[in-house]
Amino acid sequence: MIAVPEIEVPSYKDLVRLDESMEYDRPSLITFLFRGHARSNWRLVPSLVRQVARCDMSASEALAVERSARLEFSRQAHLHLPAMLLAERDDAMSWWLTMQHYNAPTRLLDWTRSLFVAAYFAVEKDGESDGVIWILHAPRMLHETRRRFGLELPEEPEAIDSLFMDPAAKPALFHVTALTQTDRMIAQQIGFTVSPSILADHGAILTEYFAEQPPDRIQFLKAIIPRRSKPEILRRLRQVNITANTLFPGIDGLGRSVAELVGVDCNHIADGRQQQAGP
Repeated sequence: MIAVPEIEVPSYKDLVRLDESMEYDRPSLITFLFRGHARSNWRLVPSLVRQVARCDMSASEALAVERSARLEFSRQAHLHLPAMLLAERDDAMSWWLTMQHYNAPTRLLDWTRSLFVAAYFAVEKDGESDGVIWILHAPRMLHETRRRFGLELPEEPEAIDSLFMDPAAKPALFHVTALTQTDRMIAQQIGFTVSPSILADHGAILTEYFAEQPPDRIQFLKAIIPRRSKPEILRRLRQVNITANTLFPGIDGLGRSVAELVGVDCNHIADGRQQQAGP
């Protein structure tokens, strides 16, 4: 199996250096996508794909489960969502984007345009495990999709449904964003990868797409954050206002942010006590 290149990010300063070393296009264009995992061994597999894989489903069976989930969500969404989020829901992709945002299982995989937001998700939990930031060059991914499969993401709802409802769909990858975004999507600078193939493992596809990378221009890699570095990076991110409170606007985000503050304070006090005790 092809190994994904890895680097280590042992401190917040190294995180800043990594960001400064990346060549971004103008802000209106998406150059890199980032995804943070609290555990470095977690794979790039969408939530719906993980669930149907446990039951060893065929593509046709998985598509039936996906349709049922979308129907169940769409029947009741009007009870909870503002009209602006429902106005554009006329195809499967639009529903998946909304469902993913509200924690329903879909074939979408969340990414962010911010390295620092991804770092937050890599360090906020699982203090006993190394975290990871996946780094993906989006234009190269789309180039590989065109080169290998001759595919572009359709704009018409009927064409989108036709492409994504085929049990024999190609294992290609696209990047999508929601046309109408919520405050949480904006705060997290959210984007998604999605495959026409319902059972697609996004990590496996990307590993194949980027199998040949020049050493001086690596465009798909893993940045490992050692578990010992998580408290310091989380504290530094808090100082630049990347917290649960800012990434999850609302009272639930405030509660999560207070829990983080308690954890950061506890780690700071424990570290200070250890330094005073000496070797």
